[in-house]
Amino acid sequence: SEPCLLGWSFEVFELLVSRPKWPYKPNPTMAAASGPRVLSDQDKVRVACEMLRQAPPGEFHEVFSDVREIVHNDQVLQDKAVSAFIAYDEDMFTPATLPDGHKTLVTKYGRVGLGMYVDPSTNTLFKFDHVKKEASDVKPNERNALYELTEPARRHYELLLAEYVAKQYPAGTVAVYAKNVQSEDEIIVCLEDHKFAPTNFYNGLWRSEWHISPATGAVSGSLRLSFHYFEDGNLHLQSRKEVATTLTVAAPDVMARALTLFVRKSEKAFQQAQLDQCARLSEESIRALRRTLPANRCKLDWSQLVLYEVGKKLATR
Repeated sequence: SEPCLLGWSFEVFELLVSRPKWPYKPNPTMAAASGPRVLSDQDKVRVACEMLRQAPPGEFHEVFSDVREIVHNDQVLQDKAVSAFIAYDEDMFTPATLPDGHKTLVTKYGRVGLGMYVDPSTNTLFKFDHVKKEASDVKPNERNALYELTEPARRHYELLLAEYVAKQYPAGTVAVYAKNVQSEDEIIVCLEDHKFAPTNFYNGLWRSEWHISPATGAVSGSLRLSFHYFEDGNLHLQSRKEVATTLTVAAPDVMARALTLFVRKSEKAFQQAQLDQCARLSEESIRALRRTLPANRCKLDWSQLVLYEVGKKLATR
């Protein structure tokens, strides 16, 4: 997966600055209208939602503060942009710290209602505020027949993967769900780690998602890396890789161990590929943008050059 530079979509940019597409072809209807274009509340909310969905990791509140200035109507923004808040948090695997200090993830697989999520580790429900990023109102989840059937197997996966995450990721969090899709059991693993360092002008997010069929041994995984660097510039890096394999069908503890090994191997290979790409970017692409040194292989001292020019002018007088 090759890294790519991301920016706001041209459509959003055009709405913000009200500039025509090039080559410019006048629109008779627009040409007849006088004065600057005024965005409706619906247009403003559409722009705001697009910006919120593209907010870099760890910078949601900064982007939210900016879009409030665009909309100028907190009630409209709160009513119309709720879906963007939810989609962003679920896509980012946003960590949620429960009142007792336990950490889990906000994902679409744990959603049980509007603003309500399940923590599979403790089988509790909690309410999540998508603006403040806070969890509250924790209460026990109902234990049904499906839970009693799938929980022993799910627990095997969770214990081994939690141990792996604790060793490999300093701020990592993992959530393991047991689902029944079309009468077939499925284990879903969501893993997140991040490093937010705005004072050093960068934020980074690591996510991986794994789907396992205990009946067939089929495994599919998606690994994603998001990075934003904004010192004297604005660089967005998005990288993604899809992997798949088939495990030998066995007891849950054996399959959980095999899955953990596959996850470790896949993520290590993906991380190494990113390091290699960054090295090539630094050595080849960025170096090609720099000016080459003069023939004497020394940097040109511009201040000395000015002094030489001044001395030359004085000598001719």
